[in-house]
Amino acid sequence: MQRNKVRKRSLTAEMDQSVNRMLKLIEEDGDSFAKKAEMYYQKRPELISHVEEFYRMYRSLAERYDHVTGELRKSIPSDIQSQGSGISDVISEPPNPAREQKPSCRKSGPRAAGFDFFLGSGGSSDHHQKEGDESSTLTDSESESDDSSVNNFSGLSGNSGDQGLSRRIIDLEIELRETKEKLRMQQDGSVDGSFRGAINEDSEDVLAEITGYERDLTIANERLRLAEGEVTRLNTELQEYRSSEISDGLQSELASPAESKVTTREVELEFEVNQASHPQQRIGWSEAETLDSNVKVQSLMEELKIAKERLYVSEKEITALKKQLEGDGPSGKINNLQDQLALAHKEINTLKNKLNAEKREVSKLQERSARLKTSLSDRDREVRDLKIAVSDAEQKIFPEKAQIMAEMSKLIEERTCCEEQESRCRSLEDDIRMLQAEKAEMQETLEREIQQQKEDIAEKAITLEAEVTCRDNRIDQMDRHLQQLHMEHVKLIAGAEEARKLMGESRSKAKDLAGEVERQRIKIVEGAEEKREAIRQLCIALEHYRDGYHTLRQVFAGHKRAPVLAT
Repeated sequence: MQRNKVRKRSLTAEMDQSVNRMLKLIEEDGDSFAKKAEMYYQKRPELISHVEEFYRMYRSLAERYDHVTGELRKSIPSDIQSQGSGISDVISEPPNPAREQKPSCRKSGPRAAGFDFFLGSGGSSDHHQKEGDESSTLTDSESESDDSSVNNFSGLSGNSGDQGLSRRIIDLEIELRETKEKLRMQQDGSVDGSFRGAINEDSEDVLAEITGYERDLTIANERLRLAEGEVTRLNTELQEYRSSEISDGLQSELASPAESKVTTREVELEFEVNQASHPQQRIGWSEAETLDSNVKVQSLMEELKIAKERLYVSEKEITALKKQLEGDGPSGKINNLQDQLALAHKEINTLKNKLNAEKREVSKLQERSARLKTSLSDRDREVRDLKIAVSDAEQKIFPEKAQIMAEMSKLIEERTCCEEQESRCRSLEDDIRMLQAEKAEMQETLEREIQQQKEDIAEKAITLEAEVTCRDNRIDQMDRHLQQLHMEHVKLIAGAEEARKLMGESRSKAKDLAGEVERQRIKIVEGAEEKREAIRQLCIALEHYRDGYHTLRQVFAGHKRAPVLAT
């Protein structure tokens, strides 16, 4: 656009120079009427060539102007209706060419008497005479018309030469193409544009946000990997604990028929039973805790899967945003943000659905824990029955007390292992709580960013709507101005036709006046010849009368002298 403006200024300067040259040729002063006429006859071919070129440019630009106005009337309303309120800037559009290229045309000064008569006489040929008369009439009408018609005519007139005319036509076509491309781009974008500097800054902000999201994703992936390793380790430990628990149950079942044969003392067996009841209670508690830990681990695994899916979706969104930013450029940022907003809404809805599903799963798990508690109470009853059987067996089996003590030592060792596992489970629960807190913080930050982006988009939409209304008003003004220019152009064409007719009439009158002048000159020459002949005859008659006078005087003097002698 800057190049087009510079070219417009150069074309305007060239046109001003050509107009000034023409006016200088027309208005050059001379010392006398004859000198002015001689100067006009010398410089008349140059003036005629300037006016012919000027008139040719005017006609071609008038045709081009009609064509361009027709295309604009066809294209602009359809583009405005199709894009609706999505026009973003035609802010960088150049102003009205007729206003920008308004030359400072000055009126011609006072002319000498008889100059208009010489404009219609003489010349190399009839064609040049016709063009010269048309040019003089056009320049007079241009200088004597009002300022608006002068400015419109000078705005439509190009620079000097066919090359300047072609450059002017190319500029008009380029401007029309640029306006159409802008309207088409704004129709496709439906919201922006403009604002190239603001869009570039927004694209840089988006790239910075994307890099921040990538860093957060890498950190979250690392934490997820560590949590997955910890969960797998816990699962292996739980499986080992369950296998050891099953082997202990089998050993107790195998030992029960042998205990029925053993008899021992009641006091020692009661003490031993009391000692053995504590590990069994601990075993029940450890079972309950392991069940709770299994439930928690399963819920954590589900949450990790959900987090992985969310991270995968966000990575896909980031890659899609990068591709769109690299392919489409900053012009598609608002569409990308709208897509991100829609995806965020969808993700929020999916997360709500997942939260409801997790609530249902929690209720199911609570029901399952209730069932497990009932099963544990049944097992407690079975343990009490087993205690009774063990007491009966211990009354019968004293020799196997050492074996039971060994088993108790094993149970103590297993209790220590369970306590270590409990501490590990607590540490894992703390880690899980930290991860959940970090997850909640990340979710809150993302929601705040989404809200901020919503507000920014709403503000931009408001500003863009204001700009759209302003541009609609500007387009209506341009349309009215184009219609006014078209009407003035029609008036100018009508004035040119009338001027051509007047020029034909004035040319015929000039020819008649030239014939009349020639006849008068012939008559004057004939009268002068007659006068000279009459003067010559008068001179001859005067000479004859003078000779007669001298002779008469001599005769009279002789007669006068004779009487004197006689006296």
